[in-house]
Amino acid sequence: MGYPTGVPAEINVMCIGYNMEMIENAGLEDPYDLWKRGEWTWDVFLDYAQKLTTGEGTDKVYGFTSEEGIWWTANWVWSNGASFYNEDRTESLLTDDAFVEAVDFMFKLHTEYGVAPLCIAAENYPTSLVPAQRAAMWGDCLYYRASFQDLPFDYGIVPWPVGPQGTQTGNWGSGLAFTIPANSPHPDEAWEVIEFFSNYENTKSMMANGGGGIPVVEAFESGVLVYEPPVHSEVYQECAATAVAAPWIPDNDLFMEVWNEARDQIAVGDMTAADGMAYVKEELDALLASYQ
Repeated sequence: MGYPTGVPAEINVMCIGYNMEMIENAGLEDPYDLWKRGEWTWDVFLDYAQKLTTGEGTDKVYGFTSEEGIWWTANWVWSNGASFYNEDRTESLLTDDAFVEAVDFMFKLHTEYGVAPLCIAAENYPTSLVPAQRAAMWGDCLYYRASFQDLPFDYGIVPWPVGPQGTQTGNWGSGLAFTIPANSPHPDEAWEVIEFFSNYENTKSMMANGGGGIPVVEAFESGVLVYEPPVHSEVYQECAATAVAAPWIPDNDLFMEVWNEARDQIAVGDMTAADGMAYVKEELDALLASYQ
């Protein structure tokens, strides 16, 4: 079967955000400096998260929080040197050791280490816990930038930490695109809309105002991202250099249905990461086979 093509519709690089005051008050070194020296690893990240987790109940401050979407899991996966598929996308690699290790680590931050809240609960998202100063580190992205401009503390960003089987950080490169259906009654008008949202000035404006923005390279590199907040905002551009294409397939709704089912059980400790990924792999490989 053929694959649809389109113009990329956004770039939304993801990184680790952190409350600089909490880091300093805990007597910890700035994660940015660790990253620059090549020492920002999962082990160091977990150590920080444990030291930054304090209190109990509704007063608990978590060392880390993030949303639960596959895009957040993917950052752990790629940072551990794993991939979703083989080179020609005829088979998934979800049961490879490095992949399972990444999924396991992400969800054990809640189920075993207790340094993160249940990520599948919306009230635990960074947009809720970070302004309330109940999370010291979080999964950050360009879209949060506008919401976090008026935080009562300074915050920094740093790339995803590198896993034990990884060699460099990995970053979600987003997965949306503008397309024009073959049977569109207004293809010329549709193309005008795409051109409008993809030109340099409009892209630059969206990025400057906290949006993800169309990935026009000139706009992304123009300096509109290099302003505070956050501190070290140039890290957004560093993260873009390691961005990886989203793992979408033609029947992505079916893939996501199975993935989310397994994810929710892993998140609450009702299924191991190994069993969950084996379940998803079986369903995903059947879909991949149907495309051959």
